[in-house]
Amino acid sequence: MMKFVLDTSALTDPRLRKRFQVSELWEAVDKCLDLMALGRVRLGFTYYTTPSVLKEIKGFLERSSSPSEVVARLNVWLTPATPSLNDLKIPALVFLEYVEEVRRRLDKGLRVAEESTRKAFSGGDVGEHIRNLREKYRESTRKGLLDSVADLEAVMLAYQMSAVLVSNDEGLCKMARKLGVTCIDPLTFVHTIEEYLRLSKRGAEGQT
Repeated sequence: MMKFVLDTSALTDPRLRKRFQVSELWEAVDKCLDLMALGRVRLGFTYYTTPSVLKEIKGFLERSSSPSEVVARLNVWLTPATPSLNDLKIPALVFLEYVEEVRRRLDKGLRVAEESTRKAFSGGDVGEHIRNLREKYRESTRKGLLDSVADLEAVMLAYQMSAVLVSNDEGLCKMARKLGVTCIDPLTFVHTIEEYLRLSKRGAEGQT
């Protein structure tokens, strides 16, 4: 029986709309939940998330004018769970490497700020300088780095449950792999369920 832990992007990734040939976020989520339901009923797949992620997904749906039925379906197929952080044992090397990465990113962010300051003193539009600084600083310090409590909880839950983590977040998956947790993106998640369902159906037909 396969277990999956979903982060917010597992259901809100914009590529899912194209994959399911729909235009609205809630429609893609509804299609995804249909598939997940089949995986649960026919194959015994189970799907988990953290309470904070579940709340975030519901927020996305409510802001996209989702029908209440779709929001309610989240509670049927997604089981909220909180990792037992006090009981988890994490290799110290993982956190040593993480601290080193954060330090490197902060140094890089400092260089970006210094460069932006020099450009600002040379003249030009202040607003444009600020926008460029924010964009480059965010790129330097946050892209590909685990930087939220919600993301950390999702990784820890997958680690604790020996489950597959579903996310398109580079930093999240990077941390997961360091812990030995398999991380797949939302499109692979959809394909995985479809492929197992296809093989299951073919196997059932072969027995008749």
